[in-house]
Amino acid sequence: LSNTGTTREILTLVPLQDCQAFSTMFSANENLMLRQHKRRIVQAIESTMPDDALDLGTTVMVMQVSCKAVGCVPLETAIIIIFPKSETELIPGLPESRHGGSYKTKVLKPMADVTKEDILEALPPAFKGGKRTMEKLCLYARDVMLGQITQLFGDDGPVSDRRAMAEYLQLCLQDYLRNDCKAPEPGQPFPISNQTEQISDESDHPLGTTMDSQGGVASNTAPSNPSFPSTGNLETINGLS
Repeated sequence: LSNTGTTREILTLVPLQDCQAFSTMFSANENLMLRQHKRRIVQAIESTMPDDALDLGTTVMVMQVSCKAVGCVPLETAIIIIFPKSETELIPGLPESRHGGSYKTKVLKPMADVTKEDILEALPPAFKGGKRTMEKLCLYARDVMLGQITQLFGDDGPVSDRRAMAEYLQLCLQDYLRNDCKAPEPGQPFPISNQTEQISDESDHPLGTTMDSQGGVASNTAPSNPSFPSTGNLETINGLS
């Protein structure tokens, strides 16, 4: 090409069928890589299971899925382990491994980034080397929540703002429990319960709650759909103002 060539002239030098072939080749290579990662992950999972369970026909399914829900990573790796019918637990200590059950878990990464350690973190101790426990899940959820507060206000932000946010989230969790652990639609309040005791608007607390003797939020006065805090920078947070 000469330096005077235009974009139109450049494009016309590449036949349409060649563009389509290149696109198909790229797609095929991408699919090949995904299959290789899937095979690698399946083999890693199978290595944590008893041979007897595999010999009886236990199937490991791995797929990469996209998630658009609030807080989701763009791509995650879903894992489903399907067990054949058996009167005993094919994996001792895993109730799902009886009666043709299935065990589901996930790794919050695309398949290409999943490591053996990630797989062990996603499997309970019933699997060889599995590390997934309720304690670890609770600590992870706590760290994510507290990390979000730090990101919003920074380590040097006003303590009053971080406290107001934490207390608001505490009330939301109480509403979550009252609502049978069902979350509302993103950005929407919890359904109002007739059994929820409403608190007085005369409270001086930033969230309109009463405090217990230790300075915490009194659980017996938590409102349904608590009002948003209105302290400091909290008013400017996207979605909360």
